[in-house]
Amino acid sequence: MTQLTDDIKNAECISLAVDESTDSIDNAQLSVFVRYYSEAKGTFCEDILGLKTLHGHTRGEDIYEAIMQMLKEMGIDLKTVVSIATDGAPAMIGREKGAVQRLKEHHPDLLSYHCIIHQSVLCSNLGKEYSDVIETIMKRVNYLRAS
Repeated sequence: MTQLTDDIKNAECISLAVDESTDSIDNAQLSVFVRYYSEAKGTFCEDILGLKTLHGHTRGEDIYEAIMQMLKEMGIDLKTVVSIATDGAPAMIGREKGAVQRLKEHHPDLLSYHCIIHQSVLCSNLGKEYSDVIETIMKRVNYLRAS
């Protein structure tokens, strides 16, 4: 964990991917993944920043607090986070009380994205035309990642 922490602290900027889901015994789990460029390795790295059980509620406030706690425990300044990807749920992106909106109150330049996996699922439900577009994009992304 120390090497991960050091790599992240040395990174000029980082990106987060956040997802909340319920496990097999009905506990809400918040997963936070981090992506950054490691100077030491000379490549982009992805790793899990943390996994936290959300007790009681899964409101935007709870998700925001859990993310901030993870960042604080790792010694990461919120200003180094340039983007965050979420599933688009109201607790994540709600205009007033969503976790992303709360993060933007402290870091207005934070970019937020709707997760590509969730986008592909949404598009595939819109019809054949959109499904074909997503399929083509996913083939190209997979080709580039394999290169």
